[in-house]
This record gives sequence, structure tokens and C-alpha cells, in this order.
Amino acid sequence: MAKLQSVDNLRDYAYRKLGAPKIEIQVDDTQAYDRIDDALQLFV
Repeated sequence: MAKLQSVDNLRDYAYRKLGAPKIEIQVDDTQAYDRIDDALQLFV
């Protein structure tokens, strides 16, 4: 796996791990960014 260079790359990676594009991920981008921000605050 290549290093993730941006939050957008991380979001896309998470969507793929959840099954996108085969499975429709019904999460607004704002929700995804909020969860990524929460994770970064917790683990960094």
C-alpha cells in the first residue's frame, strides 16, 4: 500500500475498505472528515 498523502486519500481508502464502489457507502463527506479528524486527535 502506498503512503496516504492527504485526508482525501485516507477517506477514499476507508471507503474502499468498506466495499466501495461495489457497495454504496451512504456517508456524507462532512461526516467522513469529522470521523477522520476524531481519529487523528485520538491517535496522533
